[in-house]
Amino acid sequence: MNSWDRRKSFHLLKKNSKLLRELKNLDSRQCRETHKIAVFYIGEGQEDKCSILSNSAGSQDYEDFVSGLGWEVDLATHCGFMGGLQRNGSTGLTAPYYATSTVEVIFHVSTRMPSDSDDSGIDYSHIWIACADVSENDGKVKRRESGMKKMGMKNRLCLCLSTMLLCQFKNNTFSPAVPFFGPLFNGAIVTGMLLPSLVRATCINASRAVKSRLTLYQSLYPFFLKASVGTMT
Repeated sequence: MNSWDRRKSFHLLKKNSKLLRELKNLDSRQCRETHKIAVFYIGEGQEDKCSILSNSAGSQDYEDFVSGLGWEVDLATHCGFMGGLQRNGSTGLTAPYYATSTVEVIFHVSTRMPSDSDDSGIDYSHIWIACADVSENDGKVKRRESGMKKMGMKNRLCLCLSTMLLCQFKNNTFSPAVPFFGPLFNGAIVTGMLLPSLVRATCINASRAVKSRLTLYQSLYPFFLKASVGTMT
């Protein structure tokens, strides 16, 4: 049908509701691979959903980390991938955004959202990051993680931030069926300067790995997942 000798031929489509619906879906398709990642800050003594979502800011290490995840964009005028965030200010005024020629990533940062709103604008069904300072003992951090489990977030990447600009990376909540992903691994310790870019890359690969388990899922760029897995083996 698409051969060169038939380029002068026309194939008329029957106009009906199904065709119009499919054309609308085609127009809404993203030309780049998209990912949405939630970021939370767990303050001292916070072990439940309400207290965690009430944070309007975090420690300086946390703020430096979030600012390095991407570019801070104005949601009211942003033309790229929104990932469910709203332009009317109900999910905040700005959000970190990162993009390349093939990938778009939007971060749902809880501290960027109004503290008096509900959490309907936060998408934590796929990948999310929980940031906590390491000034507390390990027992308190574990109780925080236990409280976060009750929020229904299965795929979490935990970061323990410190004033020494070091970070311990934890990844122990993904199903064994999810393919291996990197570049960060469980127990990795990295400097604060490298942390945002490494976490962003790990979250993108984690999102791809989780999505690959969905029934009938087809990657926009199939070679990405294979490459990310192959480089770590």
